[in-house]
Amino acid sequence: MAVLRDLLPAYRIRLPTAQEKATKVSKEIRALRDYEALLLGHYQAFLKHCDASCQTGSGRYAAPHERAYGGTAATCLGELLCAHPHFNFRAHVLKILAAKAGCAAKEMRGPCCTSLENLFDADQQVWKVGGKRIGLQFVQVRLKSFFIPLNLKSFFLSIPS
Repeated sequence: MAVLRDLLPAYRIRLPTAQEKATKVSKEIRALRDYEALLLGHYQAFLKHCDASCQTGSGRYAAPHERAYGGTAATCLGELLCAHPHFNFRAHVLKILAAKAGCAAKEMRGPCCTSLENLFDADQQVWKVGGKRIGLQFVQVRLKSFFIPLNLKSFFLSIPS
């Protein structure tokens, strides 16, 4: 996770279209495009792995080591999102963190709520994407008969109005 945090650029990577790939470009531009495509592929694979770990760790019958591994994956996702809030797949990472913020497992809920609080405190622009995800979280709260864990309550109270 620390390697990805250091390697990710501060801008969104846009992969070239088929027409752009067909045009002739310099060797440096081709090398940069190949590097960005490779970096984006590995980043997406890492996100899928973290998502699967969060799913496994938040299950009702998850073993303690699975819960700890899921909590670590949630922490990694939160730190990556806070370090690079405008990078690719941020909506997907927000969706994972918002869904797991109401999880019954403390190992999962704590890092998710902390990451969401830090993210929304640091960058108000994220509300453009995150507002919809938080709306989904409110729907999830209603489906759970209004049971809200303490961490999630403090997050909802920290949201600026």
